Amino acid sequence: MDARRLDRKRLTELRKRAVMSVQRGESPEVVARVLQVSRQAMYGWLARYRDGGWGNLDARKRGGRPPKLDGPAMKWVYDTVTMKNPLQLKFSFALWTSKMIGQAISKHLGITLSKASVCSQRARAEEERRNLLDRRERRQLTGR
Repeated sequence: MDARRLDRKRLTELRKRAVMSVQRGESPEVVARVLQVSRQAMYGWLARYRDGGWGNLDARKRGGRPPKLDGPAMKWVYDTVTMKNPLQLKFSFALWTSKMIGQAISKHLGITLSKASVCSQRARAEEERRNLLDRRERRQLTGR
């Protein structure tokens, strides 16, 4: 098993189960073998437990490249894509395309995003818009 592929909740449970097994008298090497993790990982978990207790075994979000768009920039993209027509930004077509969103971000925010990043931003904005419409529709149906 590759523990790196587990979600944070399952990884935390795995770490705690491993440490509990060692506390009950099992050898760290045997526990590592049974759980199919490396000896280094097993001893690292034991060290983390000794340093900070059970809470120190909680799996945290892994690092990565920081996002290019911060909160206000994301809000601008969302508001622009959901509330404005591309014609308002001097585009020649009335429906948003990923290419137009990328150009708008570049022009307004001075940030160049890859096509994949623009597509994921577009998908997020569309999902948020659908959620907003669904909430409005539910409120109208329930009279709230």
